[in-house]
Amino acid sequence: MTTLYSTIKTRLSKIMGDTEDYSLASYYEGAINDTAREIYPVLHKPLKDHTLISGSALPNGHFDDWSQTTYPDLYRVSNVTAVEETTHIRGGTKSAKVTRADTDGHMYISEGQWVRLLDLMNTTVKFKCWVKATTVNQAYLEIYTKQADGTEQTEASSAHSGNGEFELLEKELALNDDLTDIQFRFKVITSNGDVYFDKARVTGKNLKEYLLPDDFQSGSLRQVKMQTIGDSDDLGLNGGFRLVWGWDIIHDSTYKYLIMPYVSSNKTIELIGDCPLEDDMDADADTMSIDDPEVNLFVAYAAYLLNERKRGTVSSDSVDRYEYESQRWLDKYNDLKGRLRMTRASAQLKPPTP
Repeated sequence: MTTLYSTIKTRLSKIMGDTEDYSLASYYEGAINDTAREIYPVLHKPLKDHTLISGSALPNGHFDDWSQTTYPDLYRVSNVTAVEETTHIRGGTKSAKVTRADTDGHMYISEGQWVRLLDLMNTTVKFKCWVKATTVNQAYLEIYTKQADGTEQTEASSAHSGNGEFELLEKELALNDDLTDIQFRFKVITSNGDVYFDKARVTGKNLKEYLLPDDFQSGSLRQVKMQTIGDSDDLGLNGGFRLVWGWDIIHDSTYKYLIMPYVSSNKTIELIGDCPLEDDMDADADTMSIDDPEVNLFVAYAAYLLNERKRGTVSSDSVDRYEYESQRWLDKYNDLKGRLRMTRASAQLKPPTP
């Protein structure tokens, strides 16, 4: 259920007339972006997310969120390149394709990107990730730490067999205390080429607080469920989930976090909710998650915004015409809204605080 942005722009262009003398980018795209935000939640993008793993200290461990094109959110690269991949995946919708070109290197996350990793000091952790490589000994995982006295620790997992299939690599390590530096690395060495990393996690510390995926940062979380059959490495996620009661959301100055009511480890957390429709300025947004007849509702509101903005830029003798058109499209939007608004997932009732 998607519609191309070009289709929406074409319809708006016809509504406004082909002789309108203003920039497509500054008016049509701006109106589409603002409509996507302002019309929420009447029209929205439904969300069902399985990227959180209970007990994992790694944020964005499924590598599904990429606000940059050169590395996943909260990760960085050293002597390699990284791009998002949508074909070679292990659950979720994306993986990280990390490429070596003549120099050994790695993608990594450190305390510089996620300071909470330092809370893992003096803990025995398991660092796991699904890895796909086509050359033997080309890819492995590595943990690096440094203490305040300068003591360094670097330990690696076994290497990928190079069979061209996803393999679960892991490294268990007792971390030192008084850490100042920590890195979890996704290494590509020896041979040039692409390696795919997906579904990374670091467990070992009791956790109840998780960074919400990017779509939920701007959207609404309606239900939380926990996997009851198998563990997070199972790809069959049909059934086997139960509602979690007592969860909450907190905000800091930058992010939203899911607070779970109890500790669990290596289970898939299912998040259900919705978020505003795709932003036209998003590099991934070639389409919008609506189709006819919802597009008619979207276009009506965008036409209202376009006429409202044009009214403020024309000569006084044209103001009335654009004011009339602005009100006409707003009335049309309100008339369509009752019939075309999208149904949201039911929100969990939260018991009152004692």
